[in-house]
Amino acid sequence: MGNIMESQKHARKYHLLAIGLGLIAVIVISFTIYAFLTKKSPHDQQKGQGSTAVNDVVGQGELQGNEQRDKGKIENECYTFEVPRSISLGMNQYCAVDLGYGSSEGGALVVAPHAMAYSGESVINFDKSLEAYRKQLQTEGVTIASEVAIKLGGQEAVRLTTVKGADKKIIILAKTNTSTRFDSVGQPIQGILISTPNMSRENIEVIDGAVKTWQWRQ
Repeated sequence: MGNIMESQKHARKYHLLAIGLGLIAVIVISFTIYAFLTKKSPHDQQKGQGSTAVNDVVGQGELQGNEQRDKGKIENECYTFEVPRSISLGMNQYCAVDLGYGSSEGGALVVAPHAMAYSGESVINFDKSLEAYRKQLQTEGVTIASEVAIKLGGQEAVRLTTVKGADKKIIILAKTNTSTRFDSVGQPIQGILISTPNMSRENIEVIDGAVKTWQWRQ
């Protein structure tokens, strides 16, 4: 009788042990499956990190390099102005600027020193300068479609729209506010020429924004 009861106790103990081991096995298998399903590959981890970085940068209103979202402000020794688009700055020295703008940087805005004509020895004559520039365009086969007198930072200027085949441009010729600044070859900068394509509404908005916010350095 004692042997029978002892056997039943051992059987019950083995039964409980088997149940415990089974539960442990189920837990281990479940955890393994969960870890497998939720684990990210190195590629996914890098992708996730990249997405976070880009979102953080855009959230701060900036993009890579010299680009800026919303408005790009240009500053140099001669003037300051703003472009109401993201920009990629290529050159900004000797009063010259070369930048791309827009979501695909399809637009280009170029500002460069321009030689002006004089009345006498030291007085810049804007009318003579404009007439000389008209003749230059004519020799290059460029047609002036429209011409409007404007002010650029308070200085005398003219806005031209030009056509040469499929090439259309908006050009602004202006006097500078001083002749004490010099170009890359040491010549005084008396005039400024601004140009951008005239192919879209974005082009017009960019050059309008530049003109509206333009300020000469003193």
